Amino acid sequence: MSRTTAETSFHHFCEKFSEGLWDTWVKLPRGDELKKVEEIYRKCGYPGATGSTDCTHFRWSGCPFSEKNTHTGKEGYTSLVVECTCDHSGRIIAATKTYPGAENDKTVIARDESIWRILD
Repeated sequence: MSRTTAETSFHHFCEKFSEGLWDTWVKLPRGDELKKVEEIYRKCGYPGATGSTDCTHFRWSGCPFSEKNTHTGKEGYTSLVVECTCDHSGRIIAATKTYPGAENDKTVIARDESIWRILD
């Protein structure tokens, strides 16, 4: 598969996933489900935890020249960053939109509304 075909397919998949499947598969635990997740984390030595969060930088080789400064972070290359939160089983319970690669993880996480909903 050529790089162009792979990139086109990936973007098409992401678009269709976000349109039709996101609300079905990506959701925060609530009620009894949240209690169950918290209990599992408590037994593992992480009381109060409901998920594991991290940010990932994806290299963006097609970044326009005019945006290189805002998309070049500590990694030294242009990128987009996305944050994802998974529960103990690896199920994605929250994810952010993409941010410019120069944004650090703390800034991206601070902007994630799902983190604040979990804390409420």
